[in-house]
Amino acid sequence: MKVKLINNEEWNTLEEYLQQNCIGENSFFGYEFKTKEACIIASATGYGDRFQAYYPEENMIYINGKAKIKFK
Repeated sequence: MKVKLINNEEWNTLEEYLQQNCIGENSFFGYEFKTKEACIIASATGYGDRFQAYYPEENMIYINGKAKIKFK
């Protein structure tokens, strides 16, 4: 099954999608992602054995697929 999102890009696996959207890893915030969708999916699925992901554009940390902490 291929992963297909609204923008019509396709990936062979969810892991591939998350790898292509991952900006890097921060020891405090967890993995950082380019898109909010990737961040939510990563935190909900435990990407890289972590259930925490950071979306720097909104300064938001997602834990278990839910917005939890917003930095100013």
